[in-house]
Amino acid sequence: MTNLVNKNKTHCLHGHPFDTENTRYNARGHRACKTCRNQQRQARYKRTYPRQGPRGHNLKGQNNAHKYGFIGEQHPEWKGDAAQANTKRNRAQRRYPLGPCEDCGKQGIDRHHKDEDTGNNVPENIAILCRRCHMQRDGRLARLGHQIHLDRQPPQPCRICGRNYKPLRKGRCGACDMYWRRAGKEWNTSVLKSKPRQEGPVDRLHKTQ
Repeated sequence: MTNLVNKNKTHCLHGHPFDTENTRYNARGHRACKTCRNQQRQARYKRTYPRQGPRGHNLKGQNNAHKYGFIGEQHPEWKGDAAQANTKRNRAQRRYPLGPCEDCGKQGIDRHHKDEDTGNNVPENIAILCRRCHMQRDGRLARLGHQIHLDRQPPQPCRICGRNYKPLRKGRCGACDMYWRRAGKEWNTSVLKSKPRQEGPVDRLHKTQ
C-alpha cells in the first residue's frame, strides 16, 4: 500500500517535481529528488568549510584567497603585526615596485624600512635602495669591513701547543679547545713541549705570504 502511495506522488516533500530531469533512482529502484540532494551536499560543504568567498567559493588556502581578490587585511588568514619579519618584508615587496636607488641612482633591488620596523609599510617609511646603499644605511657594511679586517690578521700561536692558529679561543687553538671541552682539563704541556713541533699547513702558508 505504501509503495502505491509513493508511486502516485508527483512532487517531493519540498515541492520539487518528479520529472525526467529532476528524478534519480537508487539501487532498489526508489525515486529521489536531485534538487534536494544537491541542496544537502551544499549545506554539508558549508558546514565543513565555513569561510566562503564570492559565489560560494571556498577560501581555505592562500592561493584561492588571492584568486578571488582577498589580499591584505581582507585575507581570512591575515595575522597583522603577529606575522614574521619575512612576511612583513614580502608585503612591502608586493606593494612598492622597484626603481632607481635614492642615494646613488643605480637600479634599486631592496625596500629599506627607515625606522627598522618591517611592519611599518607606509610610503614615508620605504626607501628604494641598491644593495650597497642598503647595507650602508643599516650598518651591515661597516660590520662587514670590521670582519674583513679581523680576517686579514695573521694567525697567533696557541698558548698550550704553540701552533699558529686563528681564531684563538681564550688563547687555545681548535684542537686544544676541543680537548678542554671534552676532558675538562688542558693538555699536559710538559709532554707536548718535550716533543718537537711539526710544521702545519697554516705555518707554511704564513711563510709564503
